[in-house]
Amino acid sequence: MALWKKILQSKNLLLAVFVPLLLLPLPLLHPSSESSCAYVLIVTAVYWVSEAVPLGAAALVPAFLFPLFGVLKSSEVRNDP
Repeated sequence: MALWKKILQSKNLLLAVFVPLLLLPLPLLHPSSESSCAYVLIVTAVYWVSEAVPLGAAALVPAFLFPLFGVLKSSEVRNDP
């Protein structure tokens, strides 16, 4: 019972670490910008809905991962109107 309480207490840490690791085969097995984009969007959505990380940090995930995975150039990620 004590182990279950520890797991529930560290739920946010487990989500923040294991969701990206569990979904990593998606862009690795299908190396395309579409699968990389899907990976980033799913990770961001899980972070946003579960609030595993603060919402501001979850909103910045695509800004960092899109250029890293080659979905967009870093100059295109900006939020200019």
